[in-house]
Amino acid sequence: MPCIGVLNVGEDDILHVYLAGRRFCRSEKAEPHPEKKKLADATPAYTTYTVKRGDTLGAIARRYRTTTAQIMKLNKLKNANKLREGQRLRIPVRR
Repeated sequence: MPCIGVLNVGEDDILHVYLAGRRFCRSEKAEPHPEKKKLADATPAYTTYTVKRGDTLGAIARRYRTTTAQIMKLNKLKNANKLREGQRLRIPVRR
């Protein structure tokens, strides 16, 4: 039975859709588009945040939906309680 089309599922999976009985053939992993791969490699996996007076690492982490441990690791911080006003932090983002 021939496939009538391709349905992308997520970023990596391809699902072939068959005409008769709405049956699906097996899903297969697809290679990312070369241009998309280049863009993903070139784009940093973080955004920058400037610490304001009264900010805590926990509050910043909650705001960006990440953890204090991830922020500390990305910024090589040893103590989560030692933030300075004006300090620039790299905040991990999801791709």
